[in-house]
Order: sequence, then C-alpha cells, then structure tokens
Amino acid sequence: MMRWVAFAAVIGSLLWTARVEAKKYDLDPELARLYNHYDSGDSAQDALDRTTAYRSLMSEYGVVFAPGIMSPAETVGYSGFALDLVYGFTTANSKSEYWKYGVSGSPSSIMQTVGFQFRKGMWFPIPGFEIAGGIKYLASSHMYSPYFMGKFALNEGYFNLPIPAVAVRGGLARVMGSVDVDITVASFDVSLSKSVGLGGTVNAVPYMGYNYLVIIADSKVIDTTPGIDALGEAPEDGYHPGTLCSGSDCTSNVVFDDQSGIGRHRIFFGVKLTYHVFTFGLEMAWTLSGDSKDSAVAYDYTSQQAANFNVRDESSFQQSYMFTFGADW
Repeated sequence: MMRWVAFAAVIGSLLWTARVEAKKYDLDPELARLYNHYDSGDSAQDALDRTTAYRSLMSEYGVVFAPGIMSPAETVGYSGFALDLVYGFTTANSKSEYWKYGVSGSPSSIMQTVGFQFRKGMWFPIPGFEIAGGIKYLASSHMYSPYFMGKFALNEGYFNLPIPAVAVRGGLARVMGSVDVDITVASFDVSLSKSVGLGGTVNAVPYMGYNYLVIIADSKVIDTTPGIDALGEAPEDGYHPGTLCSGSDCTSNVVFDDQSGIGRHRIFFGVKLTYHVFTFGLEMAWTLSGDSKDSAVAYDYTSQQAANFNVRDESSFQQSYMFTFGADW
C-alpha cells in the first residue's frame, strides 16, 4: 500500500509542477491566429497555405503526444505488473510559421511532457500478451493524452541463448484539453530486445525497433474574430443584443478541412535497468520528416471556380527522449 501511495505522491508532484510552470499555457493551439495569418487576398493560395500549416502543426503535435515504447520486447509475465513515472521532451520546429502563428503564445523548440504508464502481463487471450496504458501531459498547455496499448511477444525467454525477444504492439492515444482541435494517434511497432546481466545484481535490457504513427486531427469550429461578441449589439443592422449575430461576425466561424491520416515513421532505441524491483529506463526516438499528402478543394473567387490542390505535411525531423523510473513486480 505504501508503495502505491509513494508513486501517487510523486506523480501528483510532477503534474502539479508542470501546471505551475505552464503560466499562460503558451503551447495550446490557437487556430484562429493560424487562419488569420494567411490573408494575401488570393483565396485559393490562402486555403492551400492554411491547410498545409494546419496539417504540419497537427503532425508535430501528434509526435509529441504519441506514446513512447518505454519497455523491451519481453513482457512482464502473465502475473507481472509494472508502473513507471515518465518524463520526456520532444523537439519541434519552433521557427516555422505554423508554430509561430499556431499556438497561443511563444512556441518552444523543446516540448516537455510528464506522466505515468502501467503494464500488466496477461495469459488471455494468448500467452506472451501484455496490456499497457497511461497518461501524458504537455507542460505549458491544457492538453493531455490518455492512451492504451496491447503487445504480443512472438518470441521471449531465451536468456541463455543469443536469441533476441521479438514483439509487435499497437496502441491508441486521444489528445484532450484543446478547445480548437481533437487529435487521435494510432501507433504500431515491432521491437527486438535482449536481457543481459551486469555484476550479478543488475539486469540490463537494451531494445530497438520501428514505429509507425497515424495522426488524425479533427478541427472544431474556429471563431476567427474572437474579439467580437457574436450576440452583441449591431446597430448598423438594427439587431439588439442576444438576437442575431452582429454583421461583422456572421460568417467568421470556420472549420479546417478534414485531412486524411498523417503518417510518421520513427525508429527507437532504449535500455531498461532493473535492480531488485526498481527500474530505470532511457529511450530515444527519431521521427523522420513528414511526407504524407492529401487533397483539398477551395473556391477561387478570381476564376469563379473550385480549385483542387495537394496538401503536404511539411513537419520537420523530431527527436524524443524519455526517462522512466518505476518498479516491476
């Protein structure tokens, strides 16, 4: 019981510290600001630029909130359980226009996250199966992401032979807390690991693998004139407060076009050290620059025709580093 109390106290302390440091919540999405930035007068070009910036921003947000691997290919065993506190940071292209104008404050090139993760071995539906879940909170924001994962070890338990453990895993995360957008991140990976004894007291398990992310962003209704009261008085139109929207605010609500899933590729390396029941983990993941595409339609008021255009994910190469401390029993 005291072990659980201690873990809960540390988790609460980390989350509280992160929220205190958040101050103005600079890293919350501000999609009205992003939309209004692209206003050249060329409606088709503006639509292309806005949608490209939106897709790129959501791509990098998705990598920030994607669940880390944070465990070797071996499971904890059908009766085992593991609990870890997690601190991590992920790089972002803060100099890009989509970060400069897509968040409520000054963007950061380092996105810090805190949270926890549990893992539980299962004998059902098949041997070598493990479930995991947790939550991830982004400092300087209102955003957090609960997630759930399932892992199947295709091969494990050959500790005295030079045969690595192999596992496949899938997971799903849902990013919450933003008033502008909902983000869902699906994760699929394959990993290899090999347990090695150190000095007869510490067990080290290096691991590596490949991870594929699918990021789905769903824009909410965006008010592009947040400084105008939609139900305020509009004497020029003869409206009274609370009756109809004011003239300058009637058509200012927009929704970013739905985009197909954004694919990101990343490779990861890590090591987990165990002494008695206590564990420490270090992991790094490299996410390649975005290259996925989608199409969208915009009305070109100059030609009086609908224009089709391709939207590219222009997100940058991102690095993630995670540190875990916990216990396996």
